[in-house]
Amino acid sequence: MELSDRKMKILSEVVNNYIQYAEPISSKMLCSLLNFSVSSATIRNELAELTDLGLLEQPHTSAGRIPSHLGYRLYINKLMGKYYLTKKNKEHINSILNLDEIDPEILLKNATSLLADMTKFAVISTGVCTQEDYVKNIKLVQVGKCTAMIILTTSSGLVKNKLFRCEFLLTDNILDRFNNILVEKFVGLSLKEITQAYIQSTAASLEELAFFMTDVLDALLEISELASRTDLHFDGQINLLSLPEYDQQSAIKLMNLFNYSDDIVDLFLMNDDNKTHVFIGEEMHHEELDQSSIIITRYVVDKANYGIIGVVGPTRMNYTKLIAKLEYIAYLVGNKLNNILEG
Repeated sequence: MELSDRKMKILSEVVNNYIQYAEPISSKMLCSLLNFSVSSATIRNELAELTDLGLLEQPHTSAGRIPSHLGYRLYINKLMGKYYLTKKNKEHINSILNLDEIDPEILLKNATSLLADMTKFAVISTGVCTQEDYVKNIKLVQVGKCTAMIILTTSSGLVKNKLFRCEFLLTDNILDRFNNILVEKFVGLSLKEITQAYIQSTAASLEELAFFMTDVLDALLEISELASRTDLHFDGQINLLSLPEYDQQSAIKLMNLFNYSDDIVDLFLMNDDNKTHVFIGEEMHHEELDQSSIIITRYVVDKANYGIIGVVGPTRMNYTKLIAKLEYIAYLVGNKLNNILEG
């Protein structure tokens, strides 16, 4: 929709004022803030037209206006300014986020926890998402006489392990032989190729060894499936309970959505670019998110692989500052993961 410059300025001021004060704004207050050379009656007419267009809402007949979800969308797409973190802001983030950490999963967990503390909202993240992740290393380690652990490392830096039990005594010679077979058959193989059919085919090729390696191959199939799954992590849930926009029931519904919904991650992975995206309320087609906004950005690893980090909160959030913090932390995480993988 095309709006006049005056309507755009009015809409921008309504959004900015509501983000800051959480109170409807009147035509009289807008006149003083915008210093327009028009009457309060003219501003009232403009507010009425913006309301008819669905960009503003009037909570009560005698109240001022607040932005609607559609108003927030227009504000984010066309009116929102760019906020830049100061050098001091960046140094503060650098000092809190442990950039010496070499475990990718711990690094990402630390980043999401830091963002939740900084924003006082909830934060979501995923591990590295890639269609071409492959087995970089695989190793069996003996834990007991008949117990071993299989450790799988992927090209994206993910490490998965599983304990399993054999029906025979493990020896150094048996472990060496098993490890040689695993390296030969699976290192360099993409995770999506490690299927039940491929495991069965591999077992058949081992002839008399197939019986002894059944437990090993079953454990390998299980952790390969885990490694290829994009898990959604949720942190800072407790922050939702302290926000006035959520009552206890709505906050719990929101928590349950992220903790137990299997398809919610697909919503945030559907964009195939590296831009930051803002999802508002009903756009997400989940009733639990109708009064919420989610800001999502990517951290990029090795130019081809990526994960997401996002902030979850009410629609009344300071989008410009949140985006600046989110993008900077994503930049740090991506750079550090690149260094880890290169090392």
